Amino acid sequence: MSFTCSEKEGRCEYAEVNVNDMVMGLPTRTRYVRSWTGQRVVIQDYISPTDCRVETIVVDLFTEEVTSVTTDNNPRPADCPVPPLSGPRKARLIDGMTMELRN
Repeated sequence: MSFTCSEKEGRCEYAEVNVNDMVMGLPTRTRYVRSWTGQRVVIQDYISPTDCRVETIVVDLFTEEVTSVTTDNNPRPADCPVPPLSGPRKARLIDGMTMELRN
């Protein structure tokens, strides 16, 4: 997983290796910086009203810990095909991540 973030532009380019049916892909997506302080960067996808869930990534610049938090979109679309989460789903991302930060 790799992020290249620009504080000035307020966005991050994000690439993650996906392997599906023995085919490897490296899609690149843009995430937007919700906040950037001396301690942490909070990154999120653009949220559409039709999205069922929202993923937010928090990068602690001192500890280098990266946490992904997935929540239901609010308001949640009535035709959402996945069940609601019972609470936020948190995952700590470790090893294999690179991040380039630019002012």
